[in-house]
Amino acid sequence: MNSKPHYRQLLLIGLDGSGKTTLIKHFKRIEENSYEFYTSTPYINIEKVTLPFSNLPCVVYDLSGQGRYREGWSFFYPDVDGIFFVVDTSDRARLSVVQEVLFEIAKHPLLRTRSIPFVVLANKQDHPDRVEEDDIRKILQVDLLKGMTQMQFYVKNTIGRTGQGVSECFQMFEGRQ
Repeated sequence: MNSKPHYRQLLLIGLDGSGKTTLIKHFKRIEENSYEFYTSTPYINIEKVTLPFSNLPCVVYDLSGQGRYREGWSFFYPDVDGIFFVVDTSDRARLSVVQEVLFEIAKHPLLRTRSIPFVVLANKQDHPDRVEEDDIRKILQVDLLKGMTQMQFYVKNTIGRTGQGVSECFQMFEGRQ
């Protein structure tokens, strides 16, 4: 008997204010009638979307990025099929915090040996103070992160308010890029 669910699970995390919920809300508008809303609390929004390329259902765990809630992210690590980590590229003051959090995630024992896609969404690329994708890669030390874990790291520019780049992130999640 196969106990593997017939749906995918995606963890959507990042610091507070990075645009996580805006990204998923915009994606749902693009994929008309392709989602269901499950629950919402100050810590988590759980929603089901239809993946754009495989048409598989996907449960998205949109978790709070406030410091007091970040430890709870690890409860989802064993079961998810991929992680989207959203970065506010206009918040230069907190990029060092993002880097620290990414290193903690890469070293986490429940993730270190998992071969799942980890997509860094370099969000808010429409903001005049944004940091470009190549610079984000350097600041966050993505090459070093890749050497610490079996997760497949990707970085993609996004604009949550318009949805630019979001479909490409789902392609990475579905293993199509």
